[in-house]
Formats: sequence, structure tokens, C-alpha cells
Amino acid sequence: MDPQLSHYTQFFIVVTNLCKTNQITPEQKSLLKGNLTRKEEKICRMLMQNSGPGKEMQLREALLDYLAAQNKQIQRRRSHKSKTVHFMKDVAEQQEKQPEVVPPQESSAQPLASAAAVMIEQLTGVLHKHIDKHSLLVPEDKEKLIQLSSLISKLTTEQVDLDGVSPFRFRYSSENSRLAEISEKDLDSSDEDVYEKMAKGIDEIYKELKSIFTGNLHTHLLLMQEDISYENLYQVLKFLLKILVDADEFTFFIHRDKEWEVYQSSNDSIKDVTPEEAQRVTDELAYIRPFCIYRIDPKQRQYPQIEDTCKTIGYAQTSIVKFQLQLKNYEVLFCLHWADKDKKNIKRKFINYANMYGFNKDVTHLAQFLVETIITAKVQFFNPLRFADQVQDIGISFMRISRFLLVEGIEKVLSIKYEVDKEQTFSTDENIRRLKEASCVKIELKDSNPVTLRIKDMDLKNEQDQHLYQVIIQIQEKYDGYVKLCYEKSAFYKYFLRTTDSLLFDFNKQGELIFLSRPISKSLKERYNINFDPKAILYNKISYQDIFAQNSIISNIEVNIQNIHENRRNQYLSNLENPQFEIFLKVVDNDFKGFTVIFHENEARRLKQYFMALKIDNMTNDVQKEAEANKSLEEDIQKQILIQYNKHQTFKFLNQLDETQDVANSMIALFIPENELSQIRHRKTDGRSPEQQNKDMQNDQWIIPPQKQKKIGSSVYVKCQLQLETVDANQFKVNESDSQLDLFEFNILVLDSSQEKHRIVYSILEKNGFISQYNLNKQCLAQFLSVLQKKYNRRNNSFHNYDHGIAVMQSSHFMLQCGKAKQFIDDFRRMSTIISGLCHDVSHTGRTNIFMINSQSKLATRYHDSSPLEQHHAATTIFMLKDPSLNFLNSLSKEQTQQFRRVLIDNILYTDIKVHFTLLKDFESRIKDEVTKPFGTGDDDLKLLTGMIIHTADFNGGAKVFEISRIWSERVNKEFSAQYDEEGRLGIPQTPFLKDLDKLHIMAKSEMGFFKVIVRPLWFTLNTFFDGFLQQSITNLDNTIISWEKIYHANLPKEERQQQQQQ
Repeated sequence: MDPQLSHYTQFFIVVTNLCKTNQITPEQKSLLKGNLTRKEEKICRMLMQNSGPGKEMQLREALLDYLAAQNKQIQRRRSHKSKTVHFMKDVAEQQEKQPEVVPPQESSAQPLASAAAVMIEQLTGVLHKHIDKHSLLVPEDKEKLIQLSSLISKLTTEQVDLDGVSPFRFRYSSENSRLAEISEKDLDSSDEDVYEKMAKGIDEIYKELKSIFTGNLHTHLLLMQEDISYENLYQVLKFLLKILVDADEFTFFIHRDKEWEVYQSSNDSIKDVTPEEAQRVTDELAYIRPFCIYRIDPKQRQYPQIEDTCKTIGYAQTSIVKFQLQLKNYEVLFCLHWADKDKKNIKRKFINYANMYGFNKDVTHLAQFLVETIITAKVQFFNPLRFADQVQDIGISFMRISRFLLVEGIEKVLSIKYEVDKEQTFSTDENIRRLKEASCVKIELKDSNPVTLRIKDMDLKNEQDQHLYQVIIQIQEKYDGYVKLCYEKSAFYKYFLRTTDSLLFDFNKQGELIFLSRPISKSLKERYNINFDPKAILYNKISYQDIFAQNSIISNIEVNIQNIHENRRNQYLSNLENPQFEIFLKVVDNDFKGFTVIFHENEARRLKQYFMALKIDNMTNDVQKEAEANKSLEEDIQKQILIQYNKHQTFKFLNQLDETQDVANSMIALFIPENELSQIRHRKTDGRSPEQQNKDMQNDQWIIPPQKQKKIGSSVYVKCQLQLETVDANQFKVNESDSQLDLFEFNILVLDSSQEKHRIVYSILEKNGFISQYNLNKQCLAQFLSVLQKKYNRRNNSFHNYDHGIAVMQSSHFMLQCGKAKQFIDDFRRMSTIISGLCHDVSHTGRTNIFMINSQSKLATRYHDSSPLEQHHAATTIFMLKDPSLNFLNSLSKEQTQQFRRVLIDNILYTDIKVHFTLLKDFESRIKDEVTKPFGTGDDDLKLLTGMIIHTADFNGGAKVFEISRIWSERVNKEFSAQYDEEGRLGIPQTPFLKDLDKLHIMAKSEMGFFKVIVRPLWFTLNTFFDGFLQQSITNLDNTIISWEKIYHANLPKEERQQQQQQ
């Protein structure tokens, strides 16, 4: 059993106190934390046995005993460290004896290469000397020497940096790289004023760098909206960019599918780059090294096409970096823009010093995150916690590299009075060698890329010099400690980001919210009257009093904080009166640091307790009956939990949609069950007056005008057959070109001949072996297809026609070729499913079920408003097969016929878009339960799987390449527009989202939401189950969503564009 949250919390408190009181070393502290993170069995067992309320001392002693047992390993590490010290001493001695190296000339790379060769030779000599002297080389040191030699060799072949200065030189004039502007009058001030200003300047830099982590946490809070929309996410990303590097906008070029596209954050739009421009961009990118950050000088016009496309002339500063996108290996050029030349903002130095200090990959990681997030969020709905986890990683990364900016800041401030030079590993600057020999004071930054400041003329015997030096050392130590604290906090926070049954509020000692582990559920908000608006963090600090309106929570917090201030003891407090939440008070070295409130939400546990309470009265004293009752209880509990889970997941998604867009007035409403749609409409507050609401309610009492009654004649199929042309079954054969039928790229729209379309249907059945395996009657099949085509095309529907039926059949055939599908679905069910795809929309009216119900059509009346169209499609197919002249399945046994009928009806009913979300979530939950109950063993597993295949294949047109996808979209929108007009003529409520679909920007916006919310999640879920077999479809859908967005922005009327910009 793993340690619980309270165990971890008490562990961190006790370990921190042991280290603060010098009972354990920082190394031992790291050892303890590392072993617990790896969940070492011994320490986990010890923690669970010795932690809990009142067991602080017991846990303290147990940890000390544990460390004593690890003492031998610690001693070995210390011995290893001493060997490393001896080795480094040898290196220093060897370097003292080195001949002077001529500084590399900027105009030639040859002196640099020569100096590097000398360094490699000297390092090799030190290596051999160390082996001879000690007969043993420390493995870590050997590895470092090898990497060092390789790096020097690599650097000698690289170009100088963009400013024309070699990367080996790290001495820069204060005029070119100051972190703060210092006026000339400071130089004429008294020594006391200069010392005071230097100390103050260093302290200001320290405080500004500390704000990076706080700002990053604010970014995290902005993500904590359960219903966060893409527009809000877009603003959060811009806020993050401002917090970390002070940039105002960003642009990126992305190369995918042989085409270049460009995204601009200034208007949040993606557009195509013309072939001529794309070629020029490609040519310019050849001169840009990956992961190297370049600053664009508008006067030099180094990259004219890139600069023109990015409109860099409108910005004061632009920097660029090239990289490969990790998710899909797309080539990306990312551009950062600043609106002004604020040289005082230290955060911009992350970009300026990235190449020099080697943290350009950290900056690139930020750029990659922005690009991937924008692309992902544009094509699918997202979980904010996924992005929150990455924001934590990026924030910690920038905190680590901010230590270099602190050194830069100290150097620039000290340059007021002293001559200061930086020394990094591999530096060959002559001035540094000279300063080594002179009397100077050192300030070191220990890192994988260490930096040393050498301060000439600083005399530590001088009281003012000594005081300033102590200030610098104290600030450096404080900042190192703060960075370590940030690491610890981030690890603590990420633990809660990954838990699903606890919600963490973390407050500082002023009672201000600094972290929230996940969005607050509506049920929790209502239960505890919690008020939380993430956007408020942009304007004001959020206190616990702002969040908790329930007096009992506030009083509980304040009483216990008062007790802490009085007792000054390290402790945490669990709220025993209400086990649903706990309060943890943080005290370090008798100093109150803040508090944490944790709410527990375990739906399964609450359900189990609830059902136990219901059935406990029915228990008997009979042991056997009680055991049976317990078993039955557990089964009931599991079923109820699964039902609650499915309902929660399905309609939680709908609730999120409800908050982010007007679902009731969008195409998504077609896919929502009527009872849930009614609840959404009821919840939706639109600001209407009571009179208007009453008027609308009266309008909802639809008055249907009298309709002309039509007679339905008998012998429909006989009459139909008399009007059909004779179909030659002898033409049914498989051609070589039919190999396309096994590919998703097959396009039915290129076929004009009815005979060829019939032959395609036959070919699919023949390629699967069904013709011979089930002795299908070719002549009956030919006649069946003729009648089927006539019934499909009777109303001349632009979308729901015979072509669509064949397309769904072929897509079902393609998906059933997947190995995972063949693993579960036998031949008979495969045949039944493929035929279901062919017939699933036969005799379609070209209208939606909502129209059929609202117009009180005969089909709606016949089927009691329950999936009238789908039931009609299934019934029509079955009636056709009852005609002996059409029944090509007449060789099936009675049992097989019944089975075929069940599969066909189930599959066609799953094409009702009202069951979309239920089907999707039922399938997802079944997949998640596969560990405990393998897929295929459940009663409804195959029914779910074939239902998913048919329902997904029904949207096959949208998952094709955009050129084909757009044709299918235009066809279905033509039907929607015709329905809207007919609703007006009949006097029934007109479906709002079907209005003005003839306008390109309105249709484009509708298609963007439809593919993003409905189609892509469906294909994505089935692709996951099929182990990536449908990945090309996902790529096509992503491109389609982006393409519709481009069309939307390109065709948006000027007035609406101006309104959006004002908003």
C-alpha cells in the first residue's frame, strides 16, 4: 500500500526541520526525498508505520535510524567526492603551467581552432597523469573529460555568434549589455552613495527574478477553469509569455504536408503562405541554425521574406529560433516580438543571453509549448490540467536559468566601481588570464555550466567592500535557496495535479491564494459556497476570505492560525468535524509560512457508503446469506458507480460546452439527447425579461398547420421494380483498380456510372469472401442495389444519397481490416456491419429528426418520436429483404437471419446523432475497464464496437483530405439550408444554427465547431483503440479544422472583424 497524502505532508515537514536544525545534512535530505519519490519499499513502510497526528517525534527518530543504516553508502559517496577534488587539483596545477594562448581573432577561425587543439592536448595529458598517479580514474570525471574534448572540437567548427563575437569570449562592454541604466552622475557620487546604490540595485534584481515563479503560478491559476474556452487559453498563453520573457506577441511559421502556414498571435489567425513566399522562407531558413536564437536587425534586412510576413517593422525588437515540433516532426520558425525597447526589463535577458549561457533549449521549449498548445487547442477540446502540468515544468526551468541572470545583474551593478570579468569553462580570454594572476575577489555560480565573477580592486579588508561582498553572497545564497524551494513546491503541486479525488488550495502567510490543483467542480462550489474567478488574479490578489463564503471554513482557518502564532509549533491540523476537508498549517523555524486547505472528493467511496447504508438493515444473521448479500452488494455498487461515472463524464463534457458556447443554438444541439438539451436551455440565462420568456414559452407550444394526407399504396417494391432499369449481374467482378477499396483515401465522388457504383458494392463483398462463404445471390443483389439506389436518390438529396451509403460501407470495410477489429469481430458480424453501412440512410428525407418531430411527420408518429429516421432506415432495409426478388441473403439459416437482423438494427440505431455522446462515453469507459475485464468478454462489447465503427464511418467524408471533406460539408449544409427555409414555410420553430449557411464565414465557423467537438473526438477514440490504425484520418481532421479557420478569417466581413478586435 502506498503512503497517503497526510504521510507525505508530515514527511516533508519533519525532514525540513531536521535539516534546518543541522541534525541531517542537505545530502541526507536529498537522499530521503529521492528514495521516497522512487517509492523505496523500506522507507514507504517506515513512513506509514511512524506517521500520523502526534507522531512527529516517532517519525523523526525513525528517519534518523534509516539514515544511520545508509551511512556506509554516504561514506562511499564522500570518499568518491574526495577523489574528484584531487583530480580537479591536478587540472588546476596543469593549467597554471600552460603557455599563454593567443586570443582568437574575430576575422578568422584558425587561431580559435589552434587554441582548442592545444587545450585538448593538455586535457589528454592531465588524463594520463591522473591515471598514472592514482591507478584509478573516477568514472564521472572520465566522462566529463570526454564530453569536454568533444564539445571543444564541435565549437571550433561553428560560426561566431550573430554579433560577430566568438562564443568563447565572455567579456562584454557595459554599454552593450547593461541590465539597468545607470546615469553618469552616479559616478560622481560619494563612495557611500555608490555602495548603497549597488546594494539596492542587486536587491531589486533579486526581487524581480523572484517574481518569475509567482507570475508562473498566476498563469497556472488562470488555467483553473473547468469550462476554459480556447479564447481564454489564448489569453493565458500571451500572459505566460509576458511573465517569462516580457514579449508582447509571437508569430510562427509551420511546415506541414509540403505547405507553409503562418500563425500570428496579434489576431489569432492562421493563413497560408503562397508558394513563392514559401520558397523564399525555405531559402532564408537554410542560414538559421536549429535551437540558436537570432535577433533580427530591421536595418540589415537579413531575412526579408520572414520579416515581411511577420511584419517586424511594427515591433521594436524581434528574435527568432528554428526547431522541429516534437509531436509531429513539423519544421517551425518561431518569432518573439517586443513593442518597445525597454532595456531595463531583466526578463528579456533570457533571450539575449540564451546562446551564451547554453539555455537556448529552455527558451525553445517554451516556444514549442506555445506552438503545440495553439495547434492542439484549435483542433480539439482540451483538459486544462494537461497544460497546467507543462506550465509548471516551464516555470521551474526558467527559475533554474534565472540564476545566470542574477550573476549578469551583479556584474553590471559592480561595474560601476570595479573592473569585473566573467569566466566560464573553456574561456581563453587574455584579460581573464591576467586577472587570475592579479589580486581579485571571486563570486561563483555552480551549475552544469559554471560561471565565476572576478572582481579586481575589491579589498575585503575595506569595511564597505566587505559589506558589499557579504550582501552579494547573502543574496546569492538566498536566491539559491529560493530556487530549491520552488523545486520542492513544484514537486508538491504536481502530486496534486495528478490526483483525482483531492482539491488543494495553497495560501501564503498573507492568506493570498498561490496555487489551486485543478478546476473546482460545480458540486463542490455549491456544497461549500465557494467563489473563485481565476481572472481576478490579473487585477487583485485573491484571499481565502474572497473564496470561502462559508463562515465555518473561515473561522476554522483563522482560529488555527491564531493558535499557530501563539504556540509557534510545526504542525498540521485535520478538520475532524468535517472529514470532507482538511487544513494544514505551515510553520518553518517557528515562522508561519502559510496554510493549505484540501477537499476530498471520492465519488466511489461515497457511493459505496451510501449503498452500504441502504442495505445494512436487510442483513441477516445467516452467514451464508450475509456472504451472498455482500457479494450482491459489491456487484450493485460497481454497476452504480459505472453508471454514475458514465453519466458524469458524458454530461460533464456537455456542461463544459454549455459554458463555452451557446450549445442550444449551435449544431452541437443535434447530438445532445432532448432531456439533457432541455436542462441546458433551462440553465442558460440569457438576460430575457419575464414577459419575453413567457412569450418564448408560448412560441414553444408549436402549432402545426394541417398537412395533406398521402396514401401509401401496396406492393411498393413491385411497383418500384417495374420502374427500374435492368441491372446486369454478369458485370459484377473485381477489377485491379479495386485495391483502392482497401484504403481510406477511396473517393466515391469520382464515379458517375450507376453500374460502376453497384459493382463497387459487389467488389467489397467479394474481397471479404462473403459472396461464396454465405452463397449470396448475385441476381437478387443486383436488383436489391437498384431498388436501394432509387430509394436513396428519390428526393435528390445532395448529401444523404446512394453515394453516401457506399462511402460509409467502404469506410466500414476499411476499419474492419484492422487487426484489432479482426481480433474481436467474426466474419458474419463483419458482413452484417458492412451491409449496415450501405443501408444505414436508405429513404432519407434530407431533414433531421428534430424537423420530423416538430412537423409531426408520419415517421415521427409511427415511431413515437424515438429515432424516427433511423428506425425507418432499418425497417426499410428489412422490408426490402423480405421481398424474394431482392433477398440476396436467402441462403442464410433462420438463426443467421435473426442474428443479421439484430446486428443491422443495432448498428443503424447507433447512427442517430442523439446517442453520439452516450455511445462515445460508454465505449471509452469500457476501454478503461479492460484491465479488470478484458474487452470482448462483456455482453455488449461487440455491439459497442460495431456501433462505433458504423457511427464513425458515417463521418468518413469529413475525415478525408480537405479538398474532398469540403465537398461533403457543402453538400450537407445545402440540405440544412433547405430545411431552415422549409421550417419557415411550415411555421414551425426555425433551427437557429441552420440560418445563413450560404454565407461562407458562417458555414466555416459552424464546420470548425462541428469537427472539433463531434467528429474528431469520435475518430480519435476509435484510433486509440485500433492502436493508431486511423492516424491519417486524425491528421486530415486537424488540417480540415485549420483550413476552415483560414476560410473563416479570410471571409469575415469587415464590420464583424472590427467588432472582434474591439472585444
